Amino acid sequence: PCSLLIYRIFEQEIKELDWASVIGLVGDSGGKENSDFVKKTAEKYGIKIGTDEFMYDNDFGKAAGMIGAMTTLYNREGADEALGILINSNSISEVLGNQKLVFADKKVREELEKLKKDFKENAQKNGKVYFYELDQKKKRYSSTLVTELSFDKEYYGNVLVFMTKINARTVRLNLRANGVEIKLPVMLNNIFKKMKGEGGGHDKASGGSIDYKDREKFKKLFLEEASNLK
Repeated sequence: PCSLLIYRIFEQEIKELDWASVIGLVGDSGGKENSDFVKKTAEKYGIKIGTDEFMYDNDFGKAAGMIGAMTTLYNREGADEALGILINSNSISEVLGNQKLVFADKKVREELEKLKKDFKENAQKNGKVYFYELDQKKKRYSSTLVTELSFDKEYYGNVLVFMTKINARTVRLNLRANGVEIKLPVMLNNIFKKMKGEGGGHDKASGGSIDYKDREKFKKLFLEEASNLK
């Protein structure tokens, strides 16, 4: 995660910002690979670590979620404001107690719970793959929603493919595959040799876009690529 990389490079100058670095790396799903750093920092500030393997169920993860909520609710302006709040905070407790972050987190939590229920009722399951077409009006929640669901016990070990219409011609793809031995960018590359589209990312978290009219073709090709999943 970038926040850890920057901290390592400038550690002597920003040693007191270890807590901010952990917020970033946990929010970027880097807790599992960097657990020693997370645990060391948590012990330093008296923060209790939960049982989640990605080390998200603690105050670091809560702060990351609150910062992310600002972006979800207010787009780029929210991201800028959240950064300003982080810069002006002297501790993680100040971040957790910031009322703008608290408000944004509450509003986003309420909407995510509704969308999780809709996903449960309307997602199309094919083997280990879930396809879900998110309402265009809710497109700002796509990335957060698919990420949270991918960590949920009910869906962990499956591939979640979100398809969100963002305009009359284009569908945005958000894919997550926590707990699955898979390389999503390779799969997407193979698919886009057979149809129009673009995408990429990490093995377990990728994104892309396709033409709206090609939704069913993409599903068919994706299932062919995922046919060997166990």
